[in-house]
Amino acid sequence: MSTPRTIATHRAAVTRLGWIAQDRETLMLLRKPLLIETAQRRHKVLALAPGLTPADQLTLLASGIESAAIELPGSSLNPFAALAARRRLAQTLHEWRANTAIVEGETIIELAARAAAQSGCSAIYPILPSLELRPTLQRVQRSATAAFVATANDVRLLAPSSQEPWPLPVHRLAPCAIDLNYLSAEPLPALNAGFVVLGIGGAKSTPLVEAVASLDGRATSARFRLAADRPNANTAALAGRVETIEVDQFDQISLRDAVRAAHIVVIDGETPRHRLALVTALAMGRPVLAIGTALYRETIDAGVNGWLIPDAAPTTLAGTLTAILKRPDLLPGMARAARQKAERSLDHRDAAATLFQVLGLTDLRVQAA
Repeated sequence: MSTPRTIATHRAAVTRLGWIAQDRETLMLLRKPLLIETAQRRHKVLALAPGLTPADQLTLLASGIESAAIELPGSSLNPFAALAARRRLAQTLHEWRANTAIVEGETIIELAARAAAQSGCSAIYPILPSLELRPTLQRVQRSATAAFVATANDVRLLAPSSQEPWPLPVHRLAPCAIDLNYLSAEPLPALNAGFVVLGIGGAKSTPLVEAVASLDGRATSARFRLAADRPNANTAALAGRVETIEVDQFDQISLRDAVRAAHIVVIDGETPRHRLALVTALAMGRPVLAIGTALYRETIDAGVNGWLIPDAAPTTLAGTLTAILKRPDLLPGMARAARQKAERSLDHRDAAATLFQVLGLTDLRVQAA
Protein backbone atom coordinates (compact mmCIF):
# COMPACT_ATOMS: atom_id res chain seq x y z
CA MET A 1 0.00 0.00 0.00
CA SER A 2 1.27 3.49 -0.80
CA THR A 3 2.53 5.61 2.01
CA PRO A 4 0.62 8.79 2.97
CA ARG A 5 3.44 10.93 1.50
CA THR A 6 3.14 9.21 -1.90
CA ILE A 7 -0.63 9.54 -1.87
CA ALA A 8 -0.41 13.23 -1.03
CA THR A 9 1.70 14.03 -4.09
CA HIS A 10 -1.06 12.73 -6.37
CA ARG A 11 -3.95 14.43 -4.58
CA ALA A 12 -5.62 17.61 -5.77
CA ALA A 13 -4.18 20.77 -4.25
CA VAL A 14 -7.35 21.43 -2.28
CA THR A 15 -8.39 18.53 -0.06
CA ARG A 16 -12.08 18.10 0.71
CA LEU A 17 -11.98 16.56 4.18
CA GLY A 18 -14.98 14.99 5.86
CA TRP A 19 -14.37 14.55 9.62
CA ILE A 20 -16.91 12.12 11.10
CA ALA A 21 -17.21 11.83 14.89
CA GLN A 22 -19.47 9.64 16.97
CA ASP A 23 -20.77 12.52 19.09
CA ARG A 24 -20.97 16.28 19.31
CA GLU A 25 -18.57 16.56 22.26
CA THR A 26 -15.74 14.77 20.45
CA LEU A 27 -16.03 17.14 17.53
CA MET A 28 -16.58 20.42 19.37
CA LEU A 29 -14.43 19.91 22.46
CA LEU A 30 -11.51 17.88 21.13
CA ARG A 31 -11.21 18.38 17.38
CA LYS A 32 -12.46 21.86 16.58
CA PRO A 33 -8.96 23.45 16.70
CA LEU A 34 -7.72 20.97 14.09
CA LEU A 35 -10.77 21.61 11.91
CA ILE A 36 -10.23 25.35 12.12
CA GLU A 37 -6.55 25.15 11.23
CA THR A 38 -7.32 22.86 8.29
CA ALA A 39 -9.79 25.44 6.97
CA GLN A 40 -7.26 28.21 7.55
CA ARG A 41 -4.91 26.32 5.23
CA ARG A 42 -7.63 26.80 2.59
CA HIS A 43 -8.77 23.20 2.44
CA LYS A 44 -12.48 22.38 2.52
CA VAL A 45 -13.83 20.82 5.71
CA LEU A 46 -17.16 19.12 6.42
CA ALA A 47 -17.73 18.26 10.10
CA LEU A 48 -20.27 15.50 10.76
CA ALA A 49 -21.58 14.27 14.11
CA PRO A 50 -24.89 13.37 15.73
CA GLY A 51 -26.47 16.09 17.84
CA LEU A 52 -24.78 19.13 16.30
CA THR A 53 -26.91 22.14 17.18
CA PRO A 54 -27.64 25.16 14.96
CA ALA A 55 -25.38 27.16 17.31
CA ASP A 56 -22.56 24.65 16.79
CA GLN A 57 -22.98 24.90 13.04
CA LEU A 58 -22.89 28.70 13.10
CA THR A 59 -19.74 28.59 15.24
CA LEU A 60 -18.07 26.25 12.77
CA LEU A 61 -19.27 28.21 9.75
CA ALA A 62 -17.71 31.37 11.19
CA SER A 63 -14.35 29.56 10.86
CA GLY A 64 -15.05 28.39 7.32
CA ILE A 65 -16.18 24.88 8.27
CA GLU A 66 -19.31 23.34 6.82
CA SER A 67 -21.17 20.88 9.04
CA ALA A 68 -24.21 18.68 9.36
CA ALA A 69 -25.91 16.69 12.08
CA ILE A 70 -26.10 13.03 11.10
CA GLU A 71 -28.22 10.13 12.28
CA LEU A 72 -26.51 6.97 13.46
CA PRO A 73 -28.06 3.68 14.56
CA GLY A 74 -26.62 3.88 18.08
CA SER A 75 -26.99 0.64 20.01
CA SER A 76 -29.72 -0.72 17.74
CA LEU A 77 -29.24 -4.37 16.82
CA ASN A 78 -31.34 -3.95 13.70
CA PRO A 79 -28.95 -4.54 10.76
CA PHE A 80 -31.20 -2.53 8.48
CA ALA A 81 -30.81 0.53 10.72
CA ALA A 82 -27.02 0.36 10.37
CA LEU A 83 -27.33 -0.16 6.61
CA ALA A 84 -29.62 2.85 6.26
CA ALA A 85 -27.32 5.03 8.37
CA ARG A 86 -24.31 4.00 6.29
CA ARG A 87 -26.13 4.82 3.05
CA ARG A 88 -27.20 8.24 4.32
CA LEU A 89 -23.67 9.05 5.43
CA ALA A 90 -22.19 7.86 2.13
CA GLN A 91 -24.67 10.00 0.22
CA THR A 92 -23.80 13.07 2.30
CA LEU A 93 -20.09 12.62 1.65
CA HIS A 94 -20.67 11.92 -2.05
CA GLU A 95 -22.86 14.97 -2.57
CA TRP A 96 -20.31 17.17 -0.83
CA ARG A 97 -17.57 15.59 -3.00
CA ALA A 98 -15.33 14.55 -0.11
CA ASN A 99 -12.09 12.96 -1.24
CA THR A 100 -10.61 12.35 2.24
CA ALA A 101 -12.28 11.18 5.44
CA ILE A 102 -11.31 10.91 9.09
CA VAL A 103 -13.54 8.65 11.17
CA GLU A 104 -13.47 8.70 14.97
CA GLY A 105 -15.39 6.88 17.65
CA GLU A 106 -15.64 3.29 18.79
CA THR A 107 -19.33 2.99 17.99
CA ILE A 108 -19.12 4.28 14.41
CA ILE A 109 -15.63 3.59 13.15
CA GLU A 110 -16.49 0.60 10.97
CA LEU A 111 -19.76 2.06 9.68
CA ALA A 112 -18.20 5.44 8.89
CA ALA A 113 -15.13 3.93 7.19
CA ARG A 114 -17.33 1.82 4.94
CA ALA A 115 -19.57 4.79 4.17
CA ALA A 116 -16.53 6.87 3.22
CA ALA A 117 -15.27 4.13 0.92
CA GLN A 118 -18.74 3.78 -0.62
CA SER A 119 -18.90 7.54 -1.23
CA GLY A 120 -15.72 7.46 -3.28
CA CYS A 121 -13.22 8.90 -0.78
CA SER A 122 -9.72 8.01 -1.95
CA ALA A 123 -8.09 8.39 1.48
CA ILE A 124 -9.62 7.22 4.76
CA TYR A 125 -8.02 7.60 8.18
CA PRO A 126 -9.61 5.89 11.22
CA ILE A 127 -8.71 7.24 14.67
CA LEU A 128 -8.54 4.28 17.06
CA PRO A 129 -9.22 5.21 20.70
CA SER A 130 -7.21 2.34 22.15
CA LEU A 131 -5.32 -0.80 21.32
CA GLU A 132 -8.33 -2.79 22.49
CA LEU A 133 -9.82 -2.11 19.06
CA ARG A 134 -7.41 -4.37 17.16
CA PRO A 135 -10.38 -6.30 15.69
CA THR A 136 -11.79 -2.98 14.48
CA LEU A 137 -8.52 -2.14 12.77
CA GLN A 138 -8.67 -5.48 11.01
CA ARG A 139 -12.20 -4.73 9.81
CA VAL A 140 -11.40 -1.27 8.45
CA GLN A 141 -7.89 -1.83 7.11
CA ARG A 142 -9.08 -2.72 3.60
CA SER A 143 -10.49 0.74 3.05
CA ALA A 144 -8.07 2.71 5.26
CA THR A 145 -5.00 4.59 4.09
CA ALA A 146 -3.39 4.89 7.53
CA ALA A 147 -4.55 4.81 11.14
CA PHE A 148 -4.16 7.16 14.10
CA VAL A 149 -3.90 5.99 17.71
CA ALA A 150 -3.94 7.89 20.98
CA THR A 151 -0.71 6.76 22.66
CA ALA A 152 2.91 6.19 21.72
CA ASN A 153 2.64 2.73 23.23
CA ASP A 154 -0.11 1.86 20.74
CA VAL A 155 2.17 2.99 17.91
CA ARG A 156 4.90 0.65 19.16
CA LEU A 157 2.56 -2.28 19.61
CA LEU A 158 1.03 -1.86 16.17
CA ALA A 159 4.34 -1.35 14.38
CA PRO A 160 5.15 -3.94 11.71
CA SER A 161 6.87 -7.00 13.14
CA SER A 162 7.81 -10.45 11.96
CA GLN A 163 5.25 -12.04 14.28
CA GLU A 164 2.24 -9.90 13.39
CA PRO A 165 2.79 -7.45 10.54
CA TRP A 166 0.25 -4.64 10.23
CA PRO A 167 -0.37 -3.45 6.67
CA LEU A 168 -1.25 0.14 7.61
CA PRO A 169 1.02 2.98 8.70
CA VAL A 170 0.15 3.97 12.29
CA HIS A 171 0.67 7.44 13.74
CA ARG A 172 0.06 8.99 17.15
CA LEU A 173 -2.50 11.80 17.29
CA ALA A 174 -3.14 13.23 20.74
CA PRO A 175 -6.81 12.70 21.69
CA CYS A 176 -6.92 16.30 22.84
CA ALA A 177 -4.35 19.07 22.56
CA ILE A 178 -4.33 22.74 23.46
CA ASP A 179 -2.69 25.82 21.98
CA LEU A 180 -0.13 26.77 24.60
CA ASN A 181 0.39 30.16 22.96
CA TYR A 182 -2.98 31.21 24.34
CA LEU A 183 -2.97 29.39 27.68
CA SER A 184 -0.21 30.01 30.19
CA ALA A 185 0.55 28.51 33.58
CA GLU A 186 -1.35 30.14 36.43
CA PRO A 187 -0.12 30.62 40.02
CA LEU A 188 -1.65 28.23 42.53
CA PRO A 189 -4.34 29.77 44.76
CA ALA A 190 -3.39 30.56 48.34
CA LEU A 191 -4.16 27.76 50.77
CA ASN A 192 -5.49 30.01 53.52
CA ALA A 193 -9.01 29.65 52.09
CA GLY A 194 -8.74 25.86 51.94
CA PHE A 195 -7.40 23.17 49.62
CA VAL A 196 -9.67 23.26 46.52
CA VAL A 197 -10.40 20.02 44.63
CA LEU A 198 -12.19 20.33 41.29
CA GLY A 199 -14.10 17.49 39.64
CA ILE A 200 -15.79 17.29 36.25
CA GLY A 201 -19.51 16.57 36.27
CA GLY A 202 -21.90 15.23 33.68
CA ALA A 203 -25.49 14.14 33.39
CA LYS A 204 -25.00 11.56 36.13
CA SER A 205 -23.38 11.59 39.53
CA THR A 206 -19.60 11.30 39.45
CA PRO A 207 -17.40 9.07 41.62
CA LEU A 208 -15.93 12.20 43.21
CA VAL A 209 -19.30 13.17 44.69
CA GLU A 210 -19.65 9.73 46.28
CA ALA A 211 -16.04 9.79 47.48
CA VAL A 212 -16.51 13.12 49.24
CA ALA A 213 -19.40 11.67 51.20
CA SER A 214 -17.09 9.05 52.72
CA LEU A 215 -14.16 11.31 53.61
CA ASP A 216 -13.38 11.54 57.28
CA GLY A 217 -12.89 14.62 59.43
CA ARG A 218 -9.31 15.15 58.26
CA ALA A 219 -10.69 16.54 55.01
CA THR A 220 -13.00 19.09 56.61
CA SER A 221 -10.76 22.00 55.63
CA ALA A 222 -10.81 21.04 51.95
CA ARG A 223 -13.29 22.53 49.50
CA PHE A 224 -14.77 20.31 46.80
CA ARG A 225 -16.19 21.71 43.60
CA LEU A 226 -17.86 20.10 40.62
CA ALA A 227 -17.76 21.78 37.22
CA ALA A 228 -21.03 20.74 35.61
CA ASP A 229 -23.60 22.04 33.15
CA ARG A 230 -26.14 22.07 35.94
CA PRO A 231 -26.55 20.69 39.47
CA ASN A 232 -27.82 17.15 39.87
CA ALA A 233 -29.78 15.62 42.71
CA ASN A 234 -26.81 13.77 44.22
CA THR A 235 -24.70 16.91 44.35
CA ALA A 236 -27.56 18.94 45.85
CA ALA A 237 -27.87 16.39 48.63
CA LEU A 238 -24.23 17.06 49.53
CA ALA A 239 -24.52 20.84 49.38
CA GLY A 240 -22.49 21.13 52.57
CA ARG A 241 -19.52 19.23 51.06
CA VAL A 242 -19.67 19.74 47.29
CA GLU A 243 -20.19 23.05 45.55
CA THR A 244 -21.47 22.83 42.00
CA ILE A 245 -20.10 25.39 39.60
CA GLU A 246 -22.20 25.77 36.50
CA VAL A 247 -19.72 25.58 33.64
CA ASP A 248 -20.63 25.51 29.98
CA GLN A 249 -18.29 22.79 28.75
CA PHE A 250 -18.35 24.33 25.28
CA ASP A 251 -17.13 27.66 26.69
CA GLN A 252 -13.46 27.16 27.46
CA ILE A 253 -13.24 30.44 29.36
CA SER A 254 -15.63 29.21 32.05
CA LEU A 255 -13.75 25.91 32.33
CA ARG A 256 -10.45 27.74 32.70
CA ASP A 257 -11.88 29.97 35.42
CA ALA A 258 -12.88 26.86 37.37
CA VAL A 259 -9.43 25.27 36.93
CA ARG A 260 -7.68 28.49 37.90
CA ALA A 261 -9.39 28.51 41.31
CA ALA A 262 -8.44 24.87 42.07
CA HIS A 263 -5.32 23.25 43.50
CA ILE A 264 -5.86 19.87 41.87
CA VAL A 265 -8.26 18.52 39.24
CA VAL A 266 -9.86 15.08 39.43
CA ILE A 267 -10.39 13.19 36.17
CA ASP A 268 -12.61 10.22 37.04
CA GLY A 269 -14.01 9.52 33.55
CA GLU A 270 -13.00 9.28 29.90
CA THR A 271 -15.57 11.48 28.19
CA PRO A 272 -14.47 14.30 25.87
CA ARG A 273 -15.15 16.83 28.62
CA HIS A 274 -12.83 14.91 30.97
CA ARG A 275 -10.08 14.88 28.34
CA LEU A 276 -10.45 18.59 27.69
CA ALA A 277 -10.31 19.29 31.44
CA LEU A 278 -7.19 17.13 31.74
CA VAL A 279 -5.16 19.02 29.14
CA THR A 280 -6.49 22.37 30.39
CA ALA A 281 -5.42 21.55 33.94
CA LEU A 282 -1.92 20.47 32.94
CA ALA A 283 -1.46 23.48 30.66
CA MET A 284 -2.47 25.81 33.51
CA GLY A 285 -0.11 24.09 35.93
CA ARG A 286 -2.53 22.04 38.01
CA PRO A 287 -1.67 18.52 39.24
CA VAL A 288 -4.22 15.92 38.15
CA LEU A 289 -5.64 12.89 39.93
CA ALA A 290 -6.81 10.48 37.23
CA ILE A 291 -7.93 6.92 36.74
CA GLY A 292 -5.16 4.73 35.35
CA THR A 293 -6.35 4.14 31.79
CA ALA A 294 -3.84 3.65 28.99
CA LEU A 295 -4.40 7.20 27.80
CA TYR A 296 -4.02 8.83 31.20
CA ARG A 297 -0.97 6.73 32.09
CA GLU A 298 0.84 8.32 29.17
CA THR A 299 -0.12 11.81 30.32
CA ILE A 300 0.21 11.55 34.11
CA ASP A 301 3.58 10.74 35.65
CA ALA A 302 2.55 9.40 39.04
CA GLY A 303 4.06 11.41 41.87
CA VAL A 304 5.49 14.00 39.46
CA ASN A 305 2.63 15.93 37.85
CA GLY A 306 -0.26 14.06 39.42
CA TRP A 307 -1.56 10.79 40.77
CA LEU A 308 -3.03 7.66 39.20
CA ILE A 309 -5.58 5.33 40.75
CA PRO A 310 -6.49 1.86 39.42
CA ASP A 311 -10.21 2.59 39.13
CA ALA A 312 -12.85 5.20 39.85
CA ALA A 313 -14.38 3.40 42.82
CA PRO A 314 -15.40 6.03 45.41
CA THR A 315 -13.47 4.22 48.16
CA THR A 316 -10.28 4.23 46.08
CA LEU A 317 -10.75 7.88 45.23
CA ALA A 318 -11.46 8.83 48.85
CA GLY A 319 -8.35 7.08 50.12
CA THR A 320 -6.10 8.79 47.58
CA LEU A 321 -7.65 12.20 48.24
CA THR A 322 -7.07 11.79 51.96
CA ALA A 323 -3.37 11.15 51.33
CA ILE A 324 -3.09 14.09 48.90
CA LEU A 325 -4.71 16.53 51.31
CA LYS A 326 -2.01 15.75 53.89
CA ARG A 327 0.79 16.97 51.58
CA PRO A 328 0.02 20.45 50.25
CA ASP A 329 3.76 21.10 50.26
CA LEU A 330 4.07 18.93 47.14
CA LEU A 331 1.81 21.14 45.05
CA PRO A 332 4.29 23.79 43.75
CA GLY A 333 6.71 21.23 42.28
CA MET A 334 3.90 19.16 40.79
CA ALA A 335 2.33 22.28 39.29
CA ARG A 336 5.56 23.11 37.46
CA ALA A 337 5.83 19.51 36.24
CA ALA A 338 2.23 19.63 34.99
CA ARG A 339 2.95 22.60 32.73
CA GLN A 340 6.20 21.02 31.51
CA LYS A 341 4.32 17.85 30.57
CA ALA A 342 1.80 19.88 28.57
CA GLU A 343 4.62 21.63 26.73
CA ARG A 344 6.29 18.33 25.86
CA SER A 345 3.32 16.30 24.67
CA LEU A 346 0.05 18.25 24.54
CA ASP A 347 0.78 21.25 22.34
CA HIS A 348 -1.83 21.65 19.61
CA ARG A 349 0.86 22.65 17.12
CA ASP A 350 2.48 19.22 17.38
CA ALA A 351 -0.83 17.42 16.83
CA ALA A 352 -1.63 19.66 13.86
CA ALA A 353 1.80 19.07 12.32
CA THR A 354 1.31 15.29 12.55
CA LEU A 355 -2.16 15.45 11.01
CA PHE A 356 -1.11 17.70 8.15
CA GLN A 357 1.98 15.67 7.33
CA VAL A 358 0.13 12.34 7.28
CA LEU A 359 -2.77 13.68 5.21
CA GLY A 360 -0.52 15.78 2.99
CA LEU A 361 -2.42 18.99 3.77
CA THR A 362 -0.08 21.65 2.50
CA ASP A 363 -0.62 25.26 3.52
CA LEU A 364 -2.22 26.76 0.41
CA ARG A 365 -1.79 30.28 1.83
CA VAL A 366 1.94 29.92 1.24
CA GLN A 367 1.39 28.87 -2.36
CA ALA A 368 -0.93 31.80 -2.96
CA ALA A 369 1.50 34.36 -1.50
